[in-house]
Amino acid sequence: MLDPHPQKQLFKTLPNLKLFDYFVSGTLATKDGSKTPFIVWPDRTPCHLANLYMLHLLERPGVGGRDGLSREGSRGGSLSDYAAKISQLLRYCYNSRTDLIQLTDQMFSDFINKLRRETSRRNPDTLKKSESTLLATGRVCLDFLMFVGKLYGDTNFVSPDGVIRISYTTHKNLLDDKRYSKRVYLFHHSLSNTGRQRVRFPISDDAILRLRNAIDTSPGSRHLKQRRHLMLSLLEYTGARISEIAGLTTQDVLAAQRMKEPMLHLKTMKQGEGRSRLIPINRMLTADLNKYLKIYRSQIVGKSRKYKNHNTFFVSDATGAPLGAGSITKELGRLRTAAEIEEEACSHMFRHRFITNLFALLIKQHEINTKDDFRRALLDSQQFMAEVMLWTGHKSIAGVARYIKLAFSQLAGYASTVSSVRVVTALNYFDQQQTILLRYLSDGMTVSQYTQELENLKALRDEEIRDGLK
Repeated sequence: MLDPHPQKQLFKTLPNLKLFDYFVSGTLATKDGSKTPFIVWPDRTPCHLANLYMLHLLERPGVGGRDGLSREGSRGGSLSDYAAKISQLLRYCYNSRTDLIQLTDQMFSDFINKLRRETSRRNPDTLKKSESTLLATGRVCLDFLMFVGKLYGDTNFVSPDGVIRISYTTHKNLLDDKRYSKRVYLFHHSLSNTGRQRVRFPISDDAILRLRNAIDTSPGSRHLKQRRHLMLSLLEYTGARISEIAGLTTQDVLAAQRMKEPMLHLKTMKQGEGRSRLIPINRMLTADLNKYLKIYRSQIVGKSRKYKNHNTFFVSDATGAPLGAGSITKELGRLRTAAEIEEEACSHMFRHRFITNLFALLIKQHEINTKDDFRRALLDSQQFMAEVMLWTGHKSIAGVARYIKLAFSQLAGYASTVSSVRVVTALNYFDQQQTILLRYLSDGMTVSQYTQELENLKALRDEEIRDGLK
């Protein structure tokens, strides 16, 4: 029987799950299992093997030494991502009436090739998955099948000489001038290693301008427009990931407002649960965040009975509910459609732009002449390393190495008279916000209000420049 609901998700996260941990001295100890995915077959019966695998992943050592994969975020973090990937294999087995343990090497290849041929529902001429996405999905499914084999007592079910034949590839990541970290990956001949070479380029000035124009010309409340502008500003001027923006709290913004040199606290799931970083932001962005908090957000939340007391910074325009990472991603997609941008314009391209521009400015500031000089500066100078990592949130040289070439190729676009990172970002932000104010003036803002907003913006810009040139 074919899948009766091919588009329906096969798992849901359990918000308040308590799991057995151990029993000692007559006392039962439990542990937190909240947001663990519960997985079913397409006919909605529980898939016990998949759910045992989820429990197994809760115990697997994760990034940064934590226990288990991340369950942070509104969508359930990395653990839900694993559940979504193996759900595709469950659909294949259900439709082909095959038990997981009965899969063969040829059938796994057929499964991967079916995924490879899937097209986007929005654009049937476009493939649904890139090779890099396919590679990630295939590796998770292989790991799951290896777990299934062990449960059935067949440790060679997924192995170099097993029923499903795999190989292992090792990748080294440079941590510093002496240390490497090694990661071993599963690989199957139906997958393509070329997927690792996919590179997204930084988003262009023109694309950002069109996105901002789309905000002002699309229908929506003042709260919605302010929220969208701030989302773009955070992406552009902090290099934050979507999950970090979704995790921003009212306390984070108020804390930055109180600082002489504002720093925004960002909670990141990339380096493990409970990890965070502080990113410098200019005073103009700080003031805009505070204005959204005190005026626009407070009006929306004040009308809501159900969502009055939460501290998530960005909220739904309709209900005041916390805005999750998925909603922010969809917002960006809607703006891209409204702006009629045909090329890719995703959140990570803003991060690429931020880091590339940052490196170009740091290269000029430190008078570095070649790519090799830049790599040596990263390796040899703890101060320079700290400066770079503070802004980007990276933990290793490998994470930033790909931006070096982009940064050197972009240097010609910067004025040689200005080299301070703070000064350049402040000037860029001022120009951008001044353009937005002019649009508001043409849309009905009073001249006195425009003048006051512009004077406040200039004062914050000048203060930022004075500190940046010290």
